[in-house]
Amino acid sequence: DGDRVGKYSNSGTLLNANFITLTGVGGLTVGPDGNLYVASSDAQIYRYNAVTGAQIGTGPFVNYEGTPPSPDQP
Repeated sequence: DGDRVGKYSNSGTLLNANFITLTGVGGLTVGPDGNLYVASSDAQIYRYNAVTGAQIGTGPFVNYEGTPPSPDQP
């Protein structure tokens, strides 16, 4: 439905249909740091732990302008 990221095994079996929920998922990638980066439809990028699905930080990792949104992001 565009608001969820599922987690799959290496063989393609769905492990968790609601691994990450975010309004308007627009794309995703795994970064060189091993974290999962998910873009929302409102042009913000959120960072998640790729193993647990826990969001890293309290808000978007990058805003549309390319600036970090708050100082709490490690």
